[in-house]
Amino acid sequence: MQTLEQRRVLITGGSRGLGLGVVEAFVARRANVIVIARDSARLTEIKARLGVSIIPGDATDPMLAESVLREVRPSVLVLNAGATPAMAPLHEQTWESFSKNWDTDVKAAFHWIQAALRLPLERAAAC
Repeated sequence: MQTLEQRRVLITGGSRGLGLGVVEAFVARRANVIVIARDSARLTEIKARLGVSIIPGDATDPMLAESVLREVRPSVLVLNAGATPAMAPLHEQTWESFSKNWDTDVKAAFHWIQAALRLPLERAAAC
């Protein structure tokens, strides 16, 4: 893609941190940005500040991935959603705290990539 102007860019986990930085970068390049995240209040603030479209939801939900991709048909798909890792020494962690990122991050990526391949997205779309 030589230009991102008016391209439909869908970003999961774009309400804070690195994801928000990615959203801001695409907005600066005049892309048509759609942000998915669980925090409705943050999404509303980002919409007001940056003029993006928002979809509240859990990126690990396979039905959300399928329905959003079918409706939006993005030119670019950025899979950024993820859990905040538990910050503790390994010997103080439980399997649940240790595997939270696997169960969230990998699950979300799996469902979105699977849905994108099933559609499929347009040929020039990037994941």
